[in-house]
Amino acid sequence: MSDYFEVNHVSGSDALVQGRITLNLLDKLNWSEEAKSKLVASSDNILLRSLTECQKTGKTTGLVVGYVQSGKTMSFSTVLALAADNNFKLAIVFAGVTNQLLQQTTARLSDELVGDNWWDIHVQDDHKAIVNLDDSDESRLVIIPVLKSAQRISELRIALERSQLLFDRPVLIIDDEADQASFNTLAQKNSREGRNDMSATFSAISGLRDSLKNHIYIQYTATPQAPLLINITELLSPDWHVVLEPGVGYFGGKQLFRENPGRVRLIPSEEAYHSSDNPLSNMPSSLEVALLEFIIASTIHLRIRKSSRVISMMVHPERVKEDHKKFYFWIKAYLKGALDSLESNDGLIESKLESAFDNYIGQIKDFPDLNKVISNSKAVIQRMSVLLLNSDRQQQEINWSKHKCSILVGGDLLNRGFTVEGLVITYMPRYSKSKSNADTLQQRARFFGYKTDVEDLIRVHLPVSTFDDFSLYVDDEEVIREILKKSHSVKELRQTIVQNPVMRPTRANILSRKVIQSELTGAKYFKFHRIKDLDYNTTLLHRFIVSNRQNLNLFYDFGTTDRNHLICHVPVDDVIDLLLNLHYSNPKAVGLKTAVIQYLLHWSSQESELQQIDSCAIIFMASGNVRERKVFINDDELSIQQIFSGRSAKGEYPGDMKICDDNCLTIQVHRLKPTGLENGGEFWVPALIFPEDLSINFASTSE
Repeated sequence: MSDYFEVNHVSGSDALVQGRITLNLLDKLNWSEEAKSKLVASSDNILLRSLTECQKTGKTTGLVVGYVQSGKTMSFSTVLALAADNNFKLAIVFAGVTNQLLQQTTARLSDELVGDNWWDIHVQDDHKAIVNLDDSDESRLVIIPVLKSAQRISELRIALERSQLLFDRPVLIIDDEADQASFNTLAQKNSREGRNDMSATFSAISGLRDSLKNHIYIQYTATPQAPLLINITELLSPDWHVVLEPGVGYFGGKQLFRENPGRVRLIPSEEAYHSSDNPLSNMPSSLEVALLEFIIASTIHLRIRKSSRVISMMVHPERVKEDHKKFYFWIKAYLKGALDSLESNDGLIESKLESAFDNYIGQIKDFPDLNKVISNSKAVIQRMSVLLLNSDRQQQEINWSKHKCSILVGGDLLNRGFTVEGLVITYMPRYSKSKSNADTLQQRARFFGYKTDVEDLIRVHLPVSTFDDFSLYVDDEEVIREILKKSHSVKELRQTIVQNPVMRPTRANILSRKVIQSELTGAKYFKFHRIKDLDYNTTLLHRFIVSNRQNLNLFYDFGTTDRNHLICHVPVDDVIDLLLNLHYSNPKAVGLKTAVIQYLLHWSSQESELQQIDSCAIIFMASGNVRERKVFINDDELSIQQIFSGRSAKGEYPGDMKICDDNCLTIQVHRLKPTGLENGGEFWVPALIFPEDLSINFASTSE
């Protein structure tokens, strides 16, 4: 393939070999054949894309974007299986920032990939020594999961350098939860002070990558704000990307906040918890409701439906450990009181269960009998485990076979990467006094995932402000995913993403430039144009108008050729294709183009017909007659002083900025002749009018 490395391929095909290791992994999955085929196709695409890019320079960085708990780990497990089948010898997996996540990932990779493949693949849990690896063609793939910390990664680099075996081999690096801890947390400070310092973990990752001649670095995340907004020249800025689609049965943000908002319980503001502003002294009534719902859900699941699967509840009150203990003891005391009530037959807990049952049962399939739920609730409560999970506790991994019915209480350890098996009830009274970081908020959504057998039992308790933030995030997330699907490279986004202004996209310290949040509203135009792009864009706009000329009609008769314009409406997809193909190099122009595409993707994806845009107004200004405009030339760039004609003195003409459709995005196409230039030919340029009621906000770090 290249001077860097060789890899086995199926003869006459672009696909990679799907050998015994990949097939053995698929055999373990209780999935449909269609689902398995999609998994392999997606993983094949990721690894093949990696190899294609890596051949150019010997290294590449890729970004794989999924939803929270949508199967990203299974995706990179399959990528690793394909790597083993295709002559890779070493893979490194950055498996989170806690020992709990490291153990979770190591155990899962061992279960999924080794087994009968023990001769061909080895998951090594010691990062300080390289074993079971040699230069022979028959050697196995060694997978080394490592904690994402400066010390561990540096120790691994030293071990690799001592082995002297790897420099002619491609090394595959998987960065799980790549937007956490990997990036340079000194980027903002460096930009401010003119320095080039590196934070410890980022420096260790850089050192590891520098020591490897040939390697592929794949970032996996559900929250891509950080890798999309960092400077495109930085080490971890991705060269390519893949968007993962969830499998059948995935229950995520769209399913909860758009399709089933009734499953969200709003915690009253006086019960929303904050360690300093609202440190509750007594157990809130909303927590009691959540506990009663979990008792009902567990009884239905374990006793009525006779399921042997795990069922759990998560309580995430705050990041402060003392607050975890407070909720832990409240819950323990409440369950003890519930048992005492059931044993004494005082009727108190039965009455509360009956009230909770009436409010909970609405969306449950196979409507259960209340008396049966109450009569079985005692046995269920007796078997409930209440587990406190934070960095003060020695327990780093939950034995789910032992804890079939559990309530987990904790904070940041229950955030990104941590899988809560069978989670049906979430109680999260935590809220932020200031703007939340969008990526951090979304990673707390442990209530997303594949929950086919318990989906109807899911309920999520949130403060109003947190519910609003999650709902807004869902809209932004869908647009980001759609724009990534339509983009060849993340560099086309020019560090611009949809972002509601009530939240920050990510933490500021990893960004070398300040995040600028702007709104698309009113009239805008592309002021700066590279001269060599003008002919290309003119041809493109001319063809676009010609292809729609049969639908053009007079906008309004203003009495003069210069003021009479033609209008038609064109499907959103056609307009997006036009914008994607227009060439701009000026950062502001590229940023505007990217923002408009994301704008259209946002409003065209709305489920409400009152807010949905399915077409755009195209207005051929002056019916295609040439209008003169003052321009300036600076090197190879042309700037238009002002594109819009103003309002007439008597008001009979409202001005170009009023020539629009108020119900959708309007794209004006102007045919212009520059004044003040020798040999200045004509060119066509677009302008944009955004309807007042459909404004949208963006975050950008582009200049």
